[in-house]
Amino acid sequence: MRITIPKKASVLLLASALLVGASASAATIYDNSVNDSNLRFGPGTEFGDEISLAGTQTQRMLTNFSFEFWALNDGTTSPVGFSPSASARIRFYLNDGPLFGATTYATPGTVFYDSGTFLIGAPTDRLTFHFVAGVDFPAGGLFMPVVSNFTWTVQFGGLDANDTAGLDVFNPPVTGFSFPDYWEFSSGSWGLKTNVVPMNFAARFEATVPEPSTVVFGVLGGLGLLVFGRRLIKVSK
Repeated sequence: MRITIPKKASVLLLASALLVGASASAATIYDNSVNDSNLRFGPGTEFGDEISLAGTQTQRMLTNFSFEFWALNDGTTSPVGFSPSASARIRFYLNDGPLFGATTYATPGTVFYDSGTFLIGAPTDRLTFHFVAGVDFPAGGLFMPVVSNFTWTVQFGGLDANDTAGLDVFNPPVTGFSFPDYWEFSSGSWGLKTNVVPMNFAARFEATVPEPSTVVFGVLGGLGLLVFGRRLIKVSK
């Protein structure tokens, strides 16, 4: 949408922008949309990927997020019989929940973004959903209270008995890092699961990078540190 700003207001807006850093640019802080594993996954519950972002603490105002998914009806993209209420829901979690089992790995806990339910629209062999600042996120971007790792998830719903939906598996990421396992929420709790291949899902995150003159303002607000350890790869039962 184009917005017309009165001249006086535009002068004030410009002055304000110079103070808070409107000359910021966008940087990719995570990208797993390049190396297609030609594998698909869809367990029918909320599931997602714990990832580690590239960049610094000043690159945490998320302006763009995209993920790739598929949705089929009887194994085809025919719209005949596909549920009109088929939907998806995206959530971002801090990994600050209870430890998983006897491990030292914290489960997804605090939600810092919830897209709410949105319609898929039609079956597709492959489609990318885009979330952008000013529409899905605040105009200045979504603040991510993350230093490095967090978990993003998807939950499909409203599917008929013959409908299926899930995410495409890509590996390895070209920016940032992803653990080879994945989180799945089932029967009221989170489970950490693995497969014979790295279970990393197609997604891309871009964030605002302030210019050096504006970083001073950013460092006044501290971020809590999140600590994570290495994970051993195990084949799920």
